[in-house]
Amino acid sequence: MKPNPVLLFYLTWINPGVALVVLACCTGSALSGVLDDVVGAGTSGGPSLFEDPLALYFMGKGLFCSSLLFLFGLFFRAYLIRGFSRAD
Repeated sequence: MKPNPVLLFYLTWINPGVALVVLACCTGSALSGVLDDVVGAGTSGGPSLFEDPLALYFMGKGLFCSSLLFLFGLFFRAYLIRGFSRAD
C-alpha cells in the first residue's frame, strides 16, 4: 500500500508555502508599526521591535507557528513514507 499522492504533494509543496505565508504575515504585521514609526521619525530613530509588546507577540507567534507547521509537515511526511514502506 502506498501513501496518498495528493497528501504527499500537499506536505511537500503546499505546507511549506503556507508556513512561509504565515511567517510573512506575522512578521509584516509586527514590523509594520515599527517601520511606520521609524519612517515617521526620520533618521532620529524610532522604537525598536523589542519596545513594543504587541509587535514582539506577533513576531514570536509568526516564528513559532510557521516553524511548527513546517516541522509537523516534515515529520508527518516522513512518518507516512516510513510507515507505508514497513507495511509492504
